[in-house]
Amino acid sequence: MSFFRRVKDATSDLASASKRRAKRGKLEVDVRRLESKISAEKNAIGHAIFPLLQSAAVQVELPEVEERMRTVAELLNQIGAKKAELDHLSAPQDDDDTIVESIRNVDTNAKVETSVKQSVKDEVAKQADNPAEQGGEG
Repeated sequence: MSFFRRVKDATSDLASASKRRAKRGKLEVDVRRLESKISAEKNAIGHAIFPLLQSAAVQVELPEVEERMRTVAELLNQIGAKKAELDHLSAPQDDDDTIVESIRNVDTNAKVETSVKQSVKDEVAKQADNPAEQGGEG
């Protein structure tokens, strides 16, 4: 068998293997996509049935479902407590006004101090006849 014949056969085998792998990869992606759709549908069913279970319009006597309903109730209570904390923190406090005013004063004082320092630098530069120091220009 000639060298070129062996190269041709090897290339053909490689091409076939590549096609099989590509097809396998596509099928695996298709399966994952379908599994994801199933999961979304199950989730939608759960969201549709949950209010009925919660209001006792539908009764299910499965320990697993009852346990999950208790867990959801506990989580809803925790969310309620956290939201109450958020509401409390969002409510204006007397101290908040004092802190805001203090921050404004610090800001104002810092601006005035910086302005005075820059004015002094500008004046010194002007007297020294060195414009590169004036206002950061140069």
